[in-house]
Amino acid sequence: MASRNQKSQQPVEPIWLRLARPRQKRQSSLSHEQIIRAALELADTEGTRALSMRRLATKLGAGTMSLYWYISSKEDLLDLLMDAAFGELELPERPSDDWRAGISIFALQTRAVMLRHPWLASLLGTRPGLGPHWLKRFEFFLAAMDNHDLTMTEIARIFSLVDGYVIGFVMRELEENETIRLTGVTREEWRATINPYIQQLITSGNHPYLARYLLESEESPIEENFTFGLDRLLDGIAAYIAEYHP
Repeated sequence: MASRNQKSQQPVEPIWLRLARPRQKRQSSLSHEQIIRAALELADTEGTRALSMRRLATKLGAGTMSLYWYISSKEDLLDLLMDAAFGELELPERPSDDWRAGISIFALQTRAVMLRHPWLASLLGTRPGLGPHWLKRFEFFLAAMDNHDLTMTEIARIFSLVDGYVIGFVMRELEENETIRLTGVTREEWRATINPYIQQLITSGNHPYLARYLLESEESPIEENFTFGLDRLLDGIAAYIAEYHP
């Protein structure tokens, strides 16, 4: 995948390749770890749109130009941030023989990290996962599925399926949280506001199935909804394995 750098039509080599090259040591009180930690704090409180090298330098009490010795651009910084977030995943060193348990841990941990860092959702899919922590995450998934004679193409498709479910679910979750934050209106207040309209829908007779849904369905905790969808997804994968790789 090409870089998102809008100032050049030429792809920029990934920062991970540049970081691997030996460099002259610099006399400075800063380190990559300090810079990324400060950037994470800024992104968590203000979002990545507000994140800039100048803003980061101010937080660190350093000169803006001094940061460029460590990180060449904001694009590089975002790649480092995304990978740092995935470094918080609490995955076993090796998955067990129970592939469902391994994929469940993978999905639950990914959701937890995305909720902890709401800005992460906007970065996924816009840049390649090439950092060490992202690769460790992918390696865990590959290992978890490597017990059923599945081809790597099949495992890659299953990865996209599971990862897509998690990302899509969490993005909707985050959007609702953001709406509540921006408007100051809680879920309970919103429901009270629309209740007269809901009652009209129920009594109108125009939508009998919708009326039944509104009267009979019970709201479930968001965690239960996530787990329910994940379990059904894993059921489908299990059925595929049973049919094509018995």
